[in-house]
Amino acid sequence: MKAIVMISFKMRSNVWLASAAVIGTLALTPAAIAQAPMEPAAKAKAEKGPMLPSSTVAGKVARYFITPVGDVEGLMLDSGTIARLPIHMGKDLVKVVKIGDEVKIEGVKDNEGTAFRVYSITNVNSKQSVVKRDKKWTEVTMPRIVRSLGLKELTANGAVQTILTGPRGEPNGVILDNGTIVRFGKDAAYAASTQMKVGARLAAKGYGTENEYGRALDAASIGETPETMKTIVR
Repeated sequence: MKAIVMISFKMRSNVWLASAAVIGTLALTPAAIAQAPMEPAAKAKAEKGPMLPSSTVAGKVARYFITPVGDVEGLMLDSGTIARLPIHMGKDLVKVVKIGDEVKIEGVKDNEGTAFRVYSITNVNSKQSVVKRDKKWTEVTMPRIVRSLGLKELTANGAVQTILTGPRGEPNGVILDNGTIVRFGKDAAYAASTQMKVGARLAAKGYGTENEYGRALDAASIGETPETMKTIVR
């Protein structure tokens, strides 16, 4: 009797172990794996989607493209093409490319905008390249509000050479014929629609930076002439 009980217990144990093995195998099937929660990094990579097809443009560098706080964020070719990079790559760019250099740019143009989002910029003569990269942990950027403490009041007056737009084509600034970059919000751009045309006269006053790389300001007042400037909504 004792032997029969032991055999029965052993058989039940084997059945339980076999069932557990089957359940464990099913848990590792592709369907089950697909339902498992993804790590944040993997999820971000999966949601990023395919890279847009790139194109190439070449030309001579007319000027650097800077922000009102003085960061170099790209360049402008003599053809009017604007090539933009993350601001943490500004120092890389000015080391490799100078005003007047012939360059070849690979990237993709914004769907509705005027800017060319850069994958790489190559100096045709030196063969040196700047390739888009992530920010290094040592590249600490101070908050914009802190960097804005060093801005000074600037004025600008000239003819609109280029209308700047965001990724969706919304106007957010202009480049004047004297090279000054004037930035403002889309609401102000619509309010100043008569000045948002190539060749139109524009006067502006605001706070910004003037350094070896260029001149740019965030406009607080704009108008057709300095005498007709009005405060704009930001």
